Amino acid sequence: MDKSFPSHYDAVLYECSCGSYEKYSKLLFCYECKKFACEGCCTESLDTTFCPFCFECSTLGEFNTKKNRCLDCRLCPLCFGYLVIKLTSEDKCYFKCNSCFWTSRESGLSDRTNHRSYPDYENKEMEDEIANLSEYLKKMANIVKTSEKIRSIKKKKNLSNNKYQLQRSYEQKLKITSLDDKIQLPTVITTFDVPEIDEAFLIEDVQGKLLPTLDQKIEQYGLGYGKLQPIPAYNLCKKTYRCSTGDHLLCRLEYSPATVKFKIFNTAWTFLPQIKVVPKGPNHTNEWNNLMLVVKNSSASVVRVKLLPLQNDNPYFVECSDPDVEFTLTAKDDAFEIDESFSLFFNEQRQEDNPLTFRKGCRAGLNFKVKPKIDSDSSFFNMKVKFCPIQKNDDSRDEIWYDLLMRIDTGKSLSKLETTQ
Repeated sequence: MDKSFPSHYDAVLYECSCGSYEKYSKLLFCYECKKFACEGCCTESLDTTFCPFCFECSTLGEFNTKKNRCLDCRLCPLCFGYLVIKLTSEDKCYFKCNSCFWTSRESGLSDRTNHRSYPDYENKEMEDEIANLSEYLKKMANIVKTSEKIRSIKKKKNLSNNKYQLQRSYEQKLKITSLDDKIQLPTVITTFDVPEIDEAFLIEDVQGKLLPTLDQKIEQYGLGYGKLQPIPAYNLCKKTYRCSTGDHLLCRLEYSPATVKFKIFNTAWTFLPQIKVVPKGPNHTNEWNNLMLVVKNSSASVVRVKLLPLQNDNPYFVECSDPDVEFTLTAKDDAFEIDESFSLFFNEQRQEDNPLTFRKGCRAGLNFKVKPKIDSDSSFFNMKVKFCPIQKNDDSRDEIWYDLLMRIDTGKSLSKLETTQ
């Protein structure tokens, strides 16, 4: 069945302070700057690194010493599952996979007294090649820096015959900023001596052997031609998001309840009223159609809400002649979430000049009259929402109103001839 209406979570987009439109679940709110922010206008920074299997947290100082690996966890080289440590009667241990039943003994690795004492595979040829390449890149970076210094220094042809004894200092500056001629670029030597293929590759039977796949070889690109060995588990990074204007911390999630740092998650859905669209059939072009909206208060305080329909000359935006609506929603009630008597289609009938159809607890329903201009798969509706949280024992303070622009997808719009066919 062709769905003519998008999901009610994706139908309503809110405008961020940077001008982009984001979903309700992806908006953040800075309580210091009093602005809404998204992931695009926030600054990202690396908080910590952790193992996704044992959740061991490592600081940024240990990032290079551990080579971004976990010392305790290993992965299966066949199915990439988590390896379990099995103990033997001789107080030794080995790795075993519970999904494909692969063991470290199949690769010729002997049992060890400590699982950390298993050696990491090494490929000296690849390590030497990477080391030479890194040295070459460092030398090239130094060449770029020195060339920028030479451009900044103005070379003078005549120094007044060293009248003020500036010739020596000038020569020292040129000596410091001169290019190093000792840098040798890596050269590739062509050869015509191609080794012949060994006959063993053509005669040897490979049916009884366990050959690794391409994915298994890629995971162990530094192993060379040896047998498959346990793969070290790489750590994952945990990011933090900060406000770009005031550098305030907005989001720092936790990956485990055992973490030391507390969680910070200043999302907009704990502060901004949520607006959903009730799915219906396709709309008729150049006719007034019903657009049902449900407004929900997810905060712990009473909120006054104003909805202001806006007009747009773009043919892909609908027309709306309804006036502004203002109402008050109570605080979020957990008991109301499991109310079986509540329905989104409760009292769809509306008055002539008031789009508000019902209001129950922290929810309110509205029915707007919209008219699509052209036939399209998506017709949009511009609306501005204003809200004012009312805190308890806060009579002395002035009311602070926040406003946001919304772009609502009203769904597909078709003419009557196409709907009848």
